[in-house]
Amino acid sequence: MVGSSFEREVVKTLEERGFLAFRCRGKYGVDVIGIKKDYIWLIQCDDSSEPITQMQTKKRAEVLKENAEKYGCIPLLAKKEKNGEIIFSKIT
Repeated sequence: MVGSSFEREVVKTLEERGFLAFRCRGKYGVDVIGIKKDYIWLIQCDDSSEPITQMQTKKRAEVLKENAEKYGCIPLLAKKEKNGEIIFSKIT
């Protein structure tokens, strides 16, 4: 669903911010996991260059949120801004 190159870019951004980060290939709604001290982030990557329906996005977000609650993690959406910056937003 999402481009693997964007997932690698998210991993690199997290590593630059001091996180241990790795790709998960969408298992359990998670594309990337980031770990730093007291934080475990379960991240869903949204590469808007790939066509994803609103229903698919909503379903993946629900699965991610459920798994984050189950394992005590923070569910986030990673999206690239027009200026190239990657923004992380909490999924509520």
